[in-house]
Amino acid sequence: MVIDSHQHFWHYDPARHGWITEEMSPLRRDFLPEEYAQQCDESEIDASVLVQVDQAEAETLFLLNLAEGNDRIAGVVGWVDLRSPRLESRLSHFSRFKKLRGFRHIAQAEGDDRFLIQPDFLKGIAQLHRFRFTFDILIYPKQLPAAIELVSRLPQQPFVLDHAAKPLIKAGLGEPWSPTSKPSRKILTFSVNSPA
Repeated sequence: MVIDSHQHFWHYDPARHGWITEEMSPLRRDFLPEEYAQQCDESEIDASVLVQVDQAEAETLFLLNLAEGNDRIAGVVGWVDLRSPRLESRLSHFSRFKKLRGFRHIAQAEGDDRFLIQPDFLKGIAQLHRFRFTFDILIYPKQLPAAIELVSRLPQQPFVLDHAAKPLIKAGLGEPWSPTSKPSRKILTFSVNSPA
């Protein structure tokens, strides 16, 4: 079975999707299951893991609705407010959805490079393990030290490192992703856990 491990659907909205720059203009349109099913057939992809784009529970519910009864969607990574005082009840609510595998926060957009290990956020991520949810780490390379600290603080929590922390390929910087470099033990702690 071939699974696309990171895929998005959306109804394009210029305000909500302001991160789609002119350089990425082909993405300025709707992406929905019907078109994706055709591309899966052409590429021999059996299913995908649908990943959130908007930081709103409404987005999570939209994705779960698309996933319901759709065999092409093997799992969903949604969003929940990990700093909310009501987090436990929200996780309990979301644990009823069979295809919901985990959550992510767009940490790359946070102004604090150590956002991932802020006490209130760390406390929220620590609750995911009890509900068997993964956490997707979406960061830029400058945030790797905080991500490494996060992973080391929560050894029982399954993590997924999205986009390999976005290596600076355009800038010609291959470290520490270069196959010729000798990765440190800390980088190796980012082994990807399957959301399935």
